[in-house]
Amino acid sequence: MRKRIIIAAIALLSMTFPSFAQKTFCIYDAMHYQGKPASLLEDKLSPVTLIYEAFLIGEDTQLDMAKVDARIKDIQASGINTISTDIEEWYESRTGEEMKAGFTELFDRFKEAIPGCNVGNYGVPVSDLNVLRYTTSMKGKPEKEIIARWKSDSKNRFPVAEVSDVLYPSLYAMNPDMKQFAKDVKTTAQFIRKNFPGKKVIGYIWPQYYNLKYNPYYQKFISPEDWRAVLEACYKYLDGVVIWAHGRDEDNKTYVQWSDSRVQAMYEVTKEFISEHSDNIVTDIAGE
Repeated sequence: MRKRIIIAAIALLSMTFPSFAQKTFCIYDAMHYQGKPASLLEDKLSPVTLIYEAFLIGEDTQLDMAKVDARIKDIQASGINTISTDIEEWYESRTGEEMKAGFTELFDRFKEAIPGCNVGNYGVPVSDLNVLRYTTSMKGKPEKEIIARWKSDSKNRFPVAEVSDVLYPSLYAMNPDMKQFAKDVKTTAQFIRKNFPGKKVIGYIWPQYYNLKYNPYYQKFISPEDWRAVLEACYKYLDGVVIWAHGRDEDNKTYVQWSDSRVQAMYEVTKEFISEHSDNIVTDIAGE
């Protein structure tokens, strides 16, 4: 009887105080470095289906259901049940409710054809705070003004979050100021969880700095030490990350090989991070 009471008390504490619950964290692979293995699951990086807008909408920016259905067939064949669409054009051309209607139609199509899948769109429900603070219009502005602008810019995306299974905020770093980056991850996570409690938050991160043309760190590789700081900040506040990379160098033309020393240095740090947090790193595999 005493043992049952203790177990019940622990369960109650886990519900009342989340810190008592075991932390789980999932890392998804969306890197496009040349020669990368097709699967990194053996290293505990899970697969994710990332679908860019060119494969979902037509020139009129409306959903092209022939394209959508073609992608659905690809997903069914792959067996991957976590999906991230990437329709960014709608952020500029549609109201929040118009986007919600479009994504509802799109997500319902996926869910009807792929029962049990989890779907969300890149950049929902907020824009990238770390990038915003270094843009020409906001650099050097008071913190309150930066945060107010960020929240205002993000509000239009909120309706989409309501119909999303997963929230995929962009968390790309602009420069080596990892203290500021960690603060921005914390601010982002707290803001999202306050407005969308219970939603899974999976941040997009990139092993290279953000590609604003006037950024002095434009697409340069993040150092191994700072990459570890990126992973740790996300681990502390999020449910997981998508490691994304389009695969081009800082000249934006040269395609980087998986064997490149900079890529391998980043990946070694990633594996070390996974090893040290192995008890809490989970994989996302369809059917499990």
